[in-house]
Amino acid sequence: FPGHTFTWKTLVPAWVLDALPPALDPEPLVLSFQQRPPTWLRCRDTEEIIASLNRQRIPWDRHARMQSALAIDPSWHLAHVLKREAGRYEVQDIASQAVGMLCYPEPGQRWWDACAGSGGKTLHLAELLDGHGAVLATDVRDLSREFERRVAAAGYRGISAIQLDAATTSPQPAPFDGILVDAPCSGMGTWSRNPDARWRTKPEDIRAQSMQQEAILANAGTGLNVGGILVYSVCTLTDQETTGVVHTFLERHPEISLDPFSNPLTGEAVPGILQILPADGPGDGMFIARFRKNR
Repeated sequence: FPGHTFTWKTLVPAWVLDALPPALDPEPLVLSFQQRPPTWLRCRDTEEIIASLNRQRIPWDRHARMQSALAIDPSWHLAHVLKREAGRYEVQDIASQAVGMLCYPEPGQRWWDACAGSGGKTLHLAELLDGHGAVLATDVRDLSREFERRVAAAGYRGISAIQLDAATTSPQPAPFDGILVDAPCSGMGTWSRNPDARWRTKPEDIRAQSMQQEAILANAGTGLNVGGILVYSVCTLTDQETTGVVHTFLERHPEISLDPFSNPLTGEAVPGILQILPADGPGDGMFIARFRKNR
């Protein structure tokens, strides 16, 4: 394009910069979308997976704080190189692993994964419960064969699944000790892995997604035990889908408040809301809020 000057602002649609939180520096974020992140593994037996990777001379990095998380170059075909270890690990981005850690389910609890999708976070909840509790997975779509395959391969007990719309329906019996709402979103946090998505996403999508997110959160809150934990996560960075949804939810539900936690990636104290940027992992961008029902 003769005579055209390319800058970092041309790497995303113009509306994106206005959609970000005012306090977020857009330039390093946009530039991070140009870097493909590693593939992250969540290992059931980390030393076993490390030994297999070492035998095959496959370089790996271990997360400094989340010791079951390993990063490898995305060019490796894991189904081939870790064929013998199938079911001993899950491909799950480090930011998604942080979501499960912030749920922190306790033995004997009942959890509802309201937007289970392909089941990665459902499996993480079941792993953390270690057979001493129950996880109900639901999704607006019929849960996929991929979900069934992953559950069967992992062999966890206490997982059940049904199809329902979490924006309008609560599963029975309720209430639950904990609920995870990993809501559908614009997916801006995954643009490093899906670079074309930035050109397909429209600003009107953001408003539609935030309305759906608000509805799911509101419905989920009614199914939570007093003292129970509700975790809201979205793999996006827009102000409307993150702090905007949280503020609306808190205004409409005075019985629920933010619940402080420690950032799983750094150990730093967080007052209930965490924005993970792609460069933090490195990995996907993820927004996480944790709530507690007080009455």
